[in-house]
Amino acid sequence: MKHTHNIYFSTLLAASLCLSACMRGYDYEFYTPPFPETPTVDQATNYVYETFDDAACVDGQMLMPPFGWTSFAIAGVRTFQTGVVAKKGGGIMRGVMGTGYLSNDTVNDFWLVMPPLDVSDSTSRLTFQEGITYDNDSTKIMLMYSEIYSGGMDRINPSEWVALRETKPAATSSGAVEMRECAPISLWKLGGSRKVVYVAFRYRSRVTLGDIAADNAKRANYYLDNVVFRRN
Repeated sequence: MKHTHNIYFSTLLAASLCLSACMRGYDYEFYTPPFPETPTVDQATNYVYETFDDAACVDGQMLMPPFGWTSFAIAGVRTFQTGVVAKKGGGIMRGVMGTGYLSNDTVNDFWLVMPPLDVSDSTSRLTFQEGITYDNDSTKIMLMYSEIYSGGMDRINPSEWVALRETKPAATSSGAVEMRECAPISLWKLGGSRKVVYVAFRYRSRVTLGDIAADNAKRANYYLDNVVFRRN
């Protein structure tokens, strides 16, 4: 067995040296798969109705966003959560919630991105229900859009996004949230020449280390439900 092993090793060594000699003088590059192609109108959707009722979660943490949606953080470890929440005046909702409350990060900046939307028609519009509890100046809720973003998490670049509006629904100071319907937002022409746009809900809060140490980092809770995009 020892003699056979030595012959086998010698054969491998010879083959390796031969391969190195054959490759000498040539330039080789590793193949890297390209990013997904920029979506075209026929790859975009003209209708979204998302209640988040089927989004899988454990202890409120969203394990996977709905099909076609993307969830990611660019600062801090928090992302949007899902679960059952009490509504002001009675009843419950099961949408998504963004919060930096009790986070050890001074900055929480996380996004929930919709599928690519076909905005080639003048009737392209977006509506949703939203609410805030424990509102304060440390937190901003922004609706963003991009005509450059191409999907996935490998091409995240906040400079490619534009603020469409900063949302400020009426806040409550208790655990029960008051959900209000957002007026229809026109998305027509936001996609530029390709007529496709991505829309994202962005939660961003910034506090100091001192606030965290003193347990005084009061950051708002933002709730989102019944997101509808349509063209008709």
